[in-house]
Amino acid sequence: MKEKGIEGQGNVTVVLESTLDEELDNAISELLVASFGWAPEFQERSYWHLKPSTRFVYKDNSGRVLGHASIVEKTGVVGNREIKIAGAGAFVVHPELRNSGIGKVLAEEVVRYVK
Repeated sequence: MKEKGIEGQGNVTVVLESTLDEELDNAISELLVASFGWAPEFQERSYWHLKPSTRFVYKDNSGRVLGHASIVEKTGVVGNREIKIAGAGAFVVHPELRNSGIGKVLAEEVVRYVK
């Protein structure tokens, strides 16, 4: 697990989907609902059903999940060669903390990871 903090406010932890526990899964779901609502049309979107391979979770010092980003592993074709590519999954910061720098830290960590 890698961690990166925003000046003592919290940190980003990289979590493989295969190690995601129920408690963290529930916290991420609560964050998504708080940010986007739980309308049926949202649940029907194709991206809602994508299964990420890796998640980036921002927690404050008390352990509250305030930001989340994920990547979905895909395969692309260049010429005759298949290559691995990363697709963007759910990217969210708690509505009360938008423009706080959490999203920037998450995005930087995602880019570092996929490189």
